[in-house]
This record gives sequence, structure tokens and C-alpha cells, in this order.
Amino acid sequence: MYSIYRTIIPEKELAIMETYVDTGTINQSDHFKGRKTIRYAPDSSIKINPFGQQFCVRPVYNDMIKIPIRLESIYDLNFLQINYHDFNNDDTVLNYTQRELKSFIVGDYYNSAYIKYDPSVLADNNVQILEIPVQKPGYYSIKVATDKKNKVIRSYRSDTVVPVCPEAAFTPKESFSLDKCLDEVVDDLKITLLGVPPFTLYYEEEINGELSRLPPTYVSHVEKVDSPLNSKDSTQNKKVSYASKYLQDISWAKSYNISVPIGEKKLQKSGKYIYTINKIIDGFGNVIFYTPDPNDSSSFHSFFCHPKPVISLIDSRPAIPILIDSQKYLDVRISNSGLVNRESPFDVVFKYVPNENEDLYEPTTFSQTFDLNSNSDLRIMADKPGTYMIEQGSSKFCPCKLGPSSLNILSAKLPKMNVSLDPIVDNCIGTIGFKFNIDFVGNAPFEIGYKISKLDPNDSNRVLRVEKLSSIQSDSTTLEYVFKPSSEGSYSIEFKTLSDKFYKNRIHFEQGEYRYITYFKQKPKAYFSKGSKVQRVQCCHGASSKATLNIEGKAPFSVTYDIISPDYSVRSYTLENILENQILITTPEFVKGGEYILTLKNVSDSTDCDVEFKGQEVHIDVKNDVPQLSFQRDETFDIVKGDSFTVPLRIQSNDLIDLVYSYQFSDGQVSDTINLNHFNPIKGLQLSREGTYRLVSFTQGSCVGRILHDYSVQVKYIPLPTLEIDENNTELNAVRDNAFQKSEVCQNQNDQITFNAVGSTPFVIKYSVKYPNGKVEEKIEQINGAKFTLQLLTSIPGSFEYRINNVYDSIYTEETLNRLERLGSYKFDDIVLKHEVTSLPVAKFIDTNTKIQTCISLLELMAKLPPIKVELTGTLPMSMKVDIYNEYDGSLETAEFANLDSSVVDLMVLYRYLGIGTHVITINQVFDANGCSSDENNTKEEAITIQVNDVPKIRHLIEESNQLSDFDSIADGHYYCVGDQITFMLNGVAPFQIYYEFNNALQQVEVQGNYFKRRAPGPGELQIKSLRDSSAKDCKVDYTDFDRKDLKAVIYDLPSVEIVQGDSIEEDIQEGEQIEIIFLLSGTPPFKLTYIRKELEDSSKIVETEIVEDILTHEYHILANLEGTYEAIEIQDKFCVARNHRI
Repeated sequence: MYSIYRTIIPEKELAIMETYVDTGTINQSDHFKGRKTIRYAPDSSIKINPFGQQFCVRPVYNDMIKIPIRLESIYDLNFLQINYHDFNNDDTVLNYTQRELKSFIVGDYYNSAYIKYDPSVLADNNVQILEIPVQKPGYYSIKVATDKKNKVIRSYRSDTVVPVCPEAAFTPKESFSLDKCLDEVVDDLKITLLGVPPFTLYYEEEINGELSRLPPTYVSHVEKVDSPLNSKDSTQNKKVSYASKYLQDISWAKSYNISVPIGEKKLQKSGKYIYTINKIIDGFGNVIFYTPDPNDSSSFHSFFCHPKPVISLIDSRPAIPILIDSQKYLDVRISNSGLVNRESPFDVVFKYVPNENEDLYEPTTFSQTFDLNSNSDLRIMADKPGTYMIEQGSSKFCPCKLGPSSLNILSAKLPKMNVSLDPIVDNCIGTIGFKFNIDFVGNAPFEIGYKISKLDPNDSNRVLRVEKLSSIQSDSTTLEYVFKPSSEGSYSIEFKTLSDKFYKNRIHFEQGEYRYITYFKQKPKAYFSKGSKVQRVQCCHGASSKATLNIEGKAPFSVTYDIISPDYSVRSYTLENILENQILITTPEFVKGGEYILTLKNVSDSTDCDVEFKGQEVHIDVKNDVPQLSFQRDETFDIVKGDSFTVPLRIQSNDLIDLVYSYQFSDGQVSDTINLNHFNPIKGLQLSREGTYRLVSFTQGSCVGRILHDYSVQVKYIPLPTLEIDENNTELNAVRDNAFQKSEVCQNQNDQITFNAVGSTPFVIKYSVKYPNGKVEEKIEQINGAKFTLQLLTSIPGSFEYRINNVYDSIYTEETLNRLERLGSYKFDDIVLKHEVTSLPVAKFIDTNTKIQTCISLLELMAKLPPIKVELTGTLPMSMKVDIYNEYDGSLETAEFANLDSSVVDLMVLYRYLGIGTHVITINQVFDANGCSSDENNTKEEAITIQVNDVPKIRHLIEESNQLSDFDSIADGHYYCVGDQITFMLNGVAPFQIYYEFNNALQQVEVQGNYFKRRAPGPGELQIKSLRDSSAKDCKVDYTDFDRKDLKAVIYDLPSVEIVQGDSIEEDIQEGEQIEIIFLLSGTPPFKLTYIRKELEDSSKIVETEIVEDILTHEYHILANLEGTYEAIEIQDKFCVARNHRI
């Protein structure tokens, strides 16, 4: 990356007269110009088609091709004669002149198609490639070639046969159809080939967009032909060498026409078939590629293979027969047809055959066309029972295959029924219902719709109300149905409709056709509950129970019932002359717990018929005792405010209760009465408020309980933590409630305040500190005892405010008190403390960043010395101590200054303590009128440095140079060569001001370091005049009055050498010849010259080095007869030497 940067921005350095020069500008290699290259001239040769390429032409298109010729010669081609031999074995001579041949030269070989065959041509200036244009097929060879000196160029044999380019095209038969059927044989399409066999044909078969990946097809001569191409490997595209007999008679290379069938294959897939020709390769290896174009039938051919659809006859509703007044259709299903609309229309022939027991219909045959492009329905109507079948079918293009194609269709008639009945008779009261026997004709399941009506006993045609509208279902052809009214009276039942599996509500009977009327009587009965015979109830201890008895019959009624006790004792009770149908029976009070059973013994009405009541009972579950509840004892509990706890209760049952208890504040006032419903006493009573609690009453189920003892529970809160200021704190004044002011203190003086904490240790104190700049810092501190000491901050001056925000103990944690605060049950009153910190006195040097420098000779001249000013901050008057440290010997002195009553003082008297060297002045300590003193941290950074210097000095340094070691000095000073660096070392305080003269021109320059370095860009004389450093403005040395020869330097130019006027010349010679090389020298004799000879093939290899000394003239001659490049690498004159770094 650095080298790239230096390429864009060259490195520069200062030269004499303060101009910048590139380091590459003073380049010794520029003093070496020219080189001479000698080489031996090579032999000449020529060859047609040197790369063994294959060519072909298409005469019908007037194609022109270019055959390359390789010429290797130092001279241009003057004349070329080519022999042309056609396929009829007739010879023709083609002549080309020098003018024509020049136009055939390939100028840009790098971008030509031949570079991939031989890239070395780029590096050989004696090789040329020419392109000869030809249009005719045949055999081409070089007959004669001469150069511009009319010298015959040796010709290499190279056989170039140019045939007609191969072609391939589809040729369909006249019977070829674009629409074909599956399983059809394709024998009406072939490919015709034209060219020189043997051929390799590549074509593709694409079926529905998927390539079949056909292998290449190899095609030879139809008849036997003697051709050298027959033995060529078709998989290898290599140049063939021809025997002489094949070059004398080349009729084997003429074109032949051969037809190739694509294969008599059976079409096994339906869809679009596309055949495309990709490429054709002839026997020479010439390749012709084809781009598939649907508009070009010669290379692109397609047809469509249609499927043979499968046609079936389907009954989509086979469970539904032919119904009266309804139409049934059979679906025609077409499958395996691809895009069915493309294959439409379909012609189908159907046949109908009636069933054997059908005499009304005759067999028939009919046809129907289905056009799916005009929304034709794919179905036929089946309006007669029998067998329907498909005999044959065809699509628009192909015959159809038959799938399931035969269906037997049935018909269904309307249902019928036959009804008979038997009355249901009770021996006591007569007819109580009907039993119907029904027979059906039709298809199960059957459904009868009926209506039950309550009639006027005196007029059977008068309907009082319709009791029920419903239906009866039957899965078989016979049905037995029993009808019994729910109450006594005149009733009618009438069957209204009949349905079967296929005909719903189709049959409606005439009014009265199936209507049955009679008067039905009911037997009397008694019951506690219609839903069940046994009823269960609960009863409290010592209470009675009630049960409702329902009686259906004719009043008056009499009832006898028993009550069976848990000990199985029985007591009977009788109720007479009951006129109501509903009786409320009340039991005696039960004083013993357990299960009692109330059971009916006898029930009678005014008739002589038996009353049904067997099994009617009421089971009464009586509690064993009265439930009792109480606290365990009188108790007192201490809890954390905001928490809750559970008080255990004493009870002998697990059932839920409804509880009432009272709450009384700690001051004795009754506050509230609380009701708890569905309360589980086993879990205890949860309490959270401070006060006294008592149980008032409770119920369990429907039974009232008893509070056993008048115990009370008292709840008390554990006291909250508090924090107070200790009364022993001094210098603390109360401003208002919880607000205090502390007296002033000096900065960095220790101070503190003590607090007393009340509660359960350990305590956590949360407080904040507000700094003088307004910043607030939150702090948390934990203490294990009751004393909390707050250390006050005094490190910076200003007003501080401390605010105690909260105090927590081991019981009332931060989480607990925050929760109470959110609930509004707690608030801490902040404690605020303020105190003032007075700043310490400060003394600072003004302009401490400036380093004071002066000369030793100026210390007695106070007017020329810079001031040493100190700025004081504090309460005047002030005093201070100042330390003076000598870095040279490590000695330390202290100067004291008292009663300073000004904020700025000048300490010029300190110069009296100084000598040559570096002195560090620091402020030791400062005191103000308040009694505050600065500490080391306030004064250790306050220091200034005073440098007392001697006068500046300069000394000449000798570094690397191009001068000769024999001439290292001259009478008036030192000498250098152009490009050398002149260096002087400076002693003093940088930066320096140097005044020097070069070739009578005066120059002033500022030097930042201790070295003055300049590059010598040209010859001349340099002399240092004066020097000044930066210790003080008057510290300057003038060298004009001194005889300092070491401050003078003479600069000489570098010698140079040129070959053949600085050019690079190449010259060809024959072996044994000589050529003169002249070296031109510049500089001051005597010269010393070093030159080399390098190899032509490897320019980095030096094969000869010659050194010539004591050359007194500015020109040197040599004779050379060896191949190579001659070049100078070093030249030396009387003073300087130059080296060619390019070599």
C-alpha cells in the first residue's frame, strides 16, 4: 500500500535554497543513456493453415472464409502462389502480389482468434499471420513464396481441404398430420442431411416441455465410398493427415444427400411433441449449430399427440330410483383426457334394455353429442326402469376407451298402509286406550303423522283443544302402536300423513279417513313427586319437616301414612275427608338425629277402585345436634402493618357456614359488622386490621348455629421504624420542623452528624445528597446498631443539602413500606440538613504553559526578562512558600512571601536564584486570612520551568556521499557530489534560525530539530553565515568574523555516459560480421568506464563485463561481433562516480 501511495505522491525532501525535490529526481541512472542490441538474422519459412483448423463454405450463400498463413522471416513477403484443386480434380493457380499480401496481414494478433493456438507469436517480431480469402470448396496448398529480396521462402507441407458446410433439415411426408393419437406409430417424419459423411447429428425431442435426452445419431455413406474420413474417430476433433492418393483424387470430399428417419416409434405420452435440430458435424469436424425457431420448419417441427379418453356411465345417486313426477339422470364421465375441452366434442352411442318383468318398454339405441365448449351437460335422462349402457364413443380426434358403462335402474311407487285396532280395557273402569296394528307397502323407514284432540263429551265433533301433533316412525313393514290418554275424558286420534324412504309427506289422508274416537277413563293415584317415588329432604335438630302429597281421583279422599324412626319404631297418622287434590303433611319435631321415613300406608277416594301409591316415600335427614362455633381462646396478636394472618376456629363440622362477626377499633368504638357467606370455618378467619374481633352468629345450611364462648381476638401493629437527630450534635441549628442548618467548615475538613434509629436492627437508611452544582445523588446505607453517623462531604466548596428519605428495619423492609405507602397507610417525613463548605486559598502561575527561556548573559538585565506572575484566590492578606528546584544538581531552595494584599503578584526576585540549566518553580503552600491553607493536592500542579541557556553552536557532519575516497577535502573546506546530503549538527534550543549563502545567493531558514540537512541538487558553493536559537531573542552567533572552513562546502556534478546518442538501437548481422559501438563521456578526466553484455533471451543474465580505466578523452570506441545488448553500468571521473541502478 505504501508503494502505491508513493507512486501517486512521490517522497520529497528539502534541497539547498529551500526547494523541495523528489528523491527520484536526483537519479544516477539518468546519467546513463542508450544501449545497442546485436542479433543474428534467422532463416525464413511459410505454412498454410498452421494451426490445423477446419473450414467449410456455403456457396449458395456466397460465403467467404479466411485461411491463415504463418510467415517467419525478417523480410516482408513479396509474392505468393497458391494451388487450388476442386472436387472434379481440376487445378487452378492463385497469385497474390506484395500489395495484396500487405492487406492480408493480421495487425492485432492479441485480439485475434489465433492467439489461443500460439501466444508466442506476440513475442516474436519476425513472425506474421496472414489471412487468404477463399469462396470455393476444394484443396488449397502453397506452391511458391518469395521475400522482398526475391529469395524463395521454404514452405512447410500443410494440407487444407475446404468442403461444403453440412446441413440438416426436417422433411415430412405428404400424409403428415399435426394431430396424432396415443399408441399411433410416427413414420411420416425424417431428417435430410447434406455434406461430407460420416455425420454426427444432434437433435432433441421435447414432450410437454421435458427433454427426452436423445443420444447423437451417427450416419455414414449409404453406398461404399473410399474416404480417409471413414477411419476418423468421430469423438475426436483432430486434424487428419491424408495419404497422397486422397490428395490426387479428392472426389471423396464432395457433398452427399442422406435421409434419416427419426424412428418408427409408438407414441406413449399424450401432449405436445417438439423436434429441433441442434447441430450437425461432418466428417471433417465442421460444426453447424441451429437455433430453434418455430417459424422455421426445416429445424423446428411439432405435432400434438391426443389421448384416448376413457368414457364411463355413472349413477351419482344410486340409492335414488326413478320416482313419480321426478327426473333421474345418469352422468357421462370422461377421464384420462388431459385438457378435456381440447378433445371436445364427444360422440357417444347408448343402448337401453328393459327389465325382464317390464312389458311396457322396448329395447332402443340412441346417440348423443357432448360439446364441452358450449356448456353441454354430460348426462342422459333415465325415465324408464331397465339397463342403460354405452356401446361406443369418440373424441374430436381419437376413439374412446370404455370404462364402467352399464347400469340397471329401478323405479319406486307411492307407499300405502292398512290399520286395525284393539281397545285396551280395565276391569274396574273400562276402556283406557287403543292398540293399533299397521301394515305398510313401500320402502322403509315409514313415518305416520297424527293428531290427538280433547273433545266435548257431549259432542264428539267439537274439539276443545289439540293435545298433541306428532309422528310415528317404523323401520319395518309392520307397526304396533299403543295410545293411552294422560287424563280421563273424550279423545280422538287421527292419522294425517304417510311417508316412506323416497316420498316425504307425499300421502295426505282424507279428513276422517283414519280418525278414532272414544271416552277414556283414568285410575286414581297418589304421589309425592312425579319424577321419582323416593323424595329426600333435610331437617334441623329439634325442628319439624313438611311434605306435599298429590292425589288424582274423585274427592273426598282419606290418607294413612307412617313415620319410621331411626330406631325402626313406627307411628301411624290418618287424614280424613280431604277435598283438595294437594295436601301439606307436617311432621312432629325431631329431637333425635338420624334418618326418618314418611311412607304412605293407604289412600282411597270416593270410588271403589284402588289408588296407585305403592313406593311413595319421603326420607328426612335430621341433624344430630345444633352446630357450635367459637375462637380457641382470648388472644392478642402482633402483626406487621399491611400483613394478614389466620385465626383458627373451633367447629365440629366440615360444611360451609354463613358467618357474622364484629370489628372494634383499638380506641373502643364499634366500627363494623362483617358478613361472610359460604365460609369454610376449617380454614380459619383471616384478619389484617388493628382492633378487637368477636363472633356474633352463624347458620349452617338452613340451621341456626350457636356461638359457644364469648372469646375475643385483639390485633396490634408492630411499631414502625423512626430516625431522630442525636441531641449531642453541636453547631446545628433548627430552621423549621425536620430542617437544620450546619455551621460553615473549610474545604477537606472532617465533619459529621449522628442520628438515633428506633426499631428492629439492622436498619437501612435511604438518603440523597444535593451537590453545589445541582446534581442529586441517591444513597443507601445499612447500620447494625441504633447509631447512624452521616459523614459530610467537604472535598469541594459550596452549599450541600442532605435529605433523609426513609428508614427501614428488619421487619418493615423497603418492599413492605412501599406497599403501605401505595395504600395510603404510611408516609415518612423527610429530614433536611444544609451546610456550607468554604473553599481553600489558591495560588496559580499565570501562563504556566509557557516555558521561559533566556541566556545566561541576560539574568542581570531585569528589563529584558519575562515576568513571573502569580494569581491569588482567597481572603486577603495572604502568604505563601515557593520551591526552586535545580534539575542539574538536584538542589532545592524555598522562598517565602508574606502579607500579600493583591490578587496578582510578580516574583521577579526569583531570577536571583538561577544559573545555567533548567529550574522548576513550584508553589509549596498558601494561607489566607480565614485560617485555611492549601494542601499538596492544590499546589503540586502549579509549576513553571525556566531554562537558562548558553549561546547556540554548529558542527559539520560527514555522511554518505558519491565523492571518491581519494578526494575527501579541499583547501577551503569540504566537497560533495550532486545528490549528496550536506549535514550540520546544532546545539542550543530549537527552533534555530540559520543564515547561509549558496552561489552568492543569501538564504534564511528555520530548523525545528538539532540537524540541518539539505540535498545538493546541482553544483556550486555553500557557506554558513550566522546562527540563532530560541532560548532568547538576542542569543545569536555571527560567523562572518570567524575563519570557519568547516562551514564551507563545494559541490561537483556527476559524470555521464551515452551510447549511440542516447538511443536504443537493434541491428541484425550475419555471423562473423563486426559493428562499432561509441561511448560519449562527460565530466572531469580521467574516466573509468564499466559496461556489460546481456543475453537476448534473458535480459537479466549478464554474460560479459568490461572495465576500462584512465580514459583521458570524452569518447571511447569498441568493435563487437557477439549477440547481446551492450550497456554502461558505471562511470567515474576525477571527483565523483555514478552507477546505473536500472541494471
